[in-house]
Amino acid sequence: MRTRILLIFFSLVWISLLIRVFYISIQSNEYYEELSERNTIKTELIAPVRGEIIDANNEPIAINRLGFKISIRPHLVRKREEILHKELDVIVSKLPFLDKETLLKRYLAKDSYYNHNFIDIVDFISYEEIMPVYSILNLRQHINVVPAPKRYYPNEDEASHIIGYVAKANQKEVDADPTLKLVGTVGKNGVEKYYNAYLQGIPGERVIKVSAYNEEIEEISHRPAVEDRRLTLSVDMRLQRYIGSLFKEKAGAVVVMSTEGAVLAA
Repeated sequence: MRTRILLIFFSLVWISLLIRVFYISIQSNEYYEELSERNTIKTELIAPVRGEIIDANNEPIAINRLGFKISIRPHLVRKREEILHKELDVIVSKLPFLDKETLLKRYLAKDSYYNHNFIDIVDFISYEEIMPVYSILNLRQHINVVPAPKRYYPNEDEASHIIGYVAKANQKEVDADPTLKLVGTVGKNGVEKYYNAYLQGIPGERVIKVSAYNEEIEEISHRPAVEDRRLTLSVDMRLQRYIGSLFKEKAGAVVVMSTEGAVLAA
């Protein structure tokens, strides 16, 4: 009798478990599918545009050249490689000076299960080069073309020892300043380095709702980046060029200062 009761009890438990499994896997499928498609909140940082440097007469010393970068949606490999190769073929067909194998290597190096952001495969293309094909590329589902200015020095190497330069940030610099992971470059020398924090600006923030497929539903809030901070120097580029012409093929040094101590040329 006791054995029969135990058998009945265990049978009821197993039946209950089977019913529950059936309910979760079959009957509740629509509910959990709807739950998985519900929106979630995602925060995106907006890279600030680096500020320009001008001389005492408002002549540009360091400015930003307008250009764009090209990115591709992540997770287009592993059973969907044909999509990735198709998108790369489209890009190369429209911009034949790009190399498909190089773009593929850049994509694969950054693609992972943990990355949900578009992967940069081209860091900079000039405005003139991208404009004829901008609409064609940017309207494609898996390709993203966004502005990406590049530092430009109109006076070339004139006063370069004062101005310095920017270059790609290394890992040590990124660890010290997380913003560099977003903007990519940092002042390495001269004024560009000394005033890097000011010129670099402060990232903006965009809070959006996305689906389980990482598709944007709506924008909740938007805080613009603090950017385009202009830095005016006491340096007079006309005087700087004149002194430079006097020192061609000669050795020596000169510093011209105002009566207040401001450096006009060096």
